[in-house]
Amino acid sequence: MVISFLIGLYFLIFEITLNRTPGKILFRLRIISMNGGKINNLQLFIRNIFRLVDQFLFPGVLLIMFNKDRLRVGDLVAKTKVVEE
Repeated sequence: MVISFLIGLYFLIFEITLNRTPGKILFRLRIISMNGGKINNLQLFIRNIFRLVDQFLFPGVLLIMFNKDRLRVGDLVAKTKVVEE
């Protein structure tokens, strides 16, 4: 439980301050709103809350496999997507 909280905090802090994590910076990825615009803090918060679903491997993978854009649950709910720069 503590580890899950710390991992969530890592993502939330980096994504709110830099709009991406060190991994996204390294691989030249960016989170954008589905409409192509900049994401807001509420979208980031929603996206990261749903990271808990991804921790349960089977449901998270199934949901990614069966949606046409291959988005995580958090991206679907927050209306965001990760794109290359």
